[in-house]
Amino acid sequence: GYTVFDADSAEQGSRLSEANGIDILVADVGLGGVRGDEFAVALLSTHPDMKLICISGDSDPGTLRALEPNRAAFLEKPFSARQLTEQVSAPLRH
Repeated sequence: GYTVFDADSAEQGSRLSEANGIDILVADVGLGGVRGDEFAVALLSTHPDMKLICISGDSDPGTLRALEPNRAAFLEKPFSARQLTEQVSAPLRH
């Protein structure tokens, strides 16, 4: 199983990350306030081994403009629980 932390904002996500450590970040590109990909870049600067999955209702992975190419997996909304589980499980196997 996984321990999951839910954050409503980048600020809350940062606090959770510092307090608990995060192996995988699932970030919504449309996160309120700071974009999810921009938030991820900030976290990656202090947690370079963290795996990243970005989600968006926009089908163009190019929406991850703040990230270097191939740094994040991309999952288009809507997605199934199975699709999310597959995306989360893949980086942990490496």
